[in-house]
Amino acid sequence: MISNEIIIKRKLFIDDNEYKSTVDEWCDDIEKTEVRRFSAFVGPLHTIPEGSTEEEYLKLFFDNDFYEMMAKQTNLYAQEVHDAGRPNKRWKPITSNEMKAFVGILIYMGIVRLPQLKMYFQSDFVQCPLVSNAMTRDRFKLISQYLHFNDNSKMPKLGSKDYDRLYKIRPVLEVIDKFKYVYRPDRDISVDEAMVAYKGNFSAKQYMKDKPTPWGLKFWVIAEASTGYTLDAKPYLGKKEETNKDLLLGEQKLEDNQIYGCGTIRQNRKEWPVQFKNPKNLKLKRGDFLQKQIGNITATVWQDNQPVTVLSTNCNPTDIVMLKNTQEKTNITLTFLAPHL
Repeated sequence: MISNEIIIKRKLFIDDNEYKSTVDEWCDDIEKTEVRRFSAFVGPLHTIPEGSTEEEYLKLFFDNDFYEMMAKQTNLYAQEVHDAGRPNKRWKPITSNEMKAFVGILIYMGIVRLPQLKMYFQSDFVQCPLVSNAMTRDRFKLISQYLHFNDNSKMPKLGSKDYDRLYKIRPVLEVIDKFKYVYRPDRDISVDEAMVAYKGNFSAKQYMKDKPTPWGLKFWVIAEASTGYTLDAKPYLGKKEETNKDLLLGEQKLEDNQIYGCGTIRQNRKEWPVQFKNPKNLKLKRGDFLQKQIGNITATVWQDNQPVTVLSTNCNPTDIVMLKNTQEKTNITLTFLAPHL
């Protein structure tokens, strides 16, 4: 399922010559629509045999060359700091194998969450031998201090045509590009924003108060809906960023490419049915919904706890499903209708 507002525009599904600003075309008579059958191959595109270790799968993305690059650039930056008159006598050059252990610790910390960094290296109340046996806390902190992915001396100058605001992490972003080449997703995919935690100084840093991770870099992510497998992710660099319009789902003729969409839409969007502009005024009860249709595009207002406004082409609007919801306080299970979206 392709979701989110970036693809929910009427003009996505209508030929440019036919696109006209008119809201009178929305019809109350809802007709059944046919959705083409999905028959593409789904699954892994690699040749790793079943029963292989987790490390073998990780090598699809982080191979030995990547660890060697990380070690080389980290050592280079440590030397740069030393030459600038800020030497650290405790620093010793890192090897690719030690860098591999460092990355392994980061992955482990992402799975096993502890309140403080030092707790991963303790040997009393909390014990993490996979971490403490790999390296000391001081060594881990030193590597974190000098960790680098690109040569600062080769960074394009600000204002030049080759300037890259993400130059310092570009090799990491290139790893993400590998994701789509080792797995082919199922029919339903989702497009949404995701936050990568970050509180350092960077002009593209975002604050989104309603997100679990409010501070960080925002990425547009496309992922398989059923598994969450990420196929690609692009960082959002602000309103002034240059974008390749060929990559924006919002500018594609999705239907012409046999791509269907379903997603929430803001109630104030142009071309949205006038009657649905203020759904609270419709005074719907939970489970009630109203629909309008133009061609194979269906606009829906469905009343959950709050009105939900949806635009879709990926399903038959005449289908209805029964939903169940158990209230936490009373443990009472409620059933109510919903359109099949």
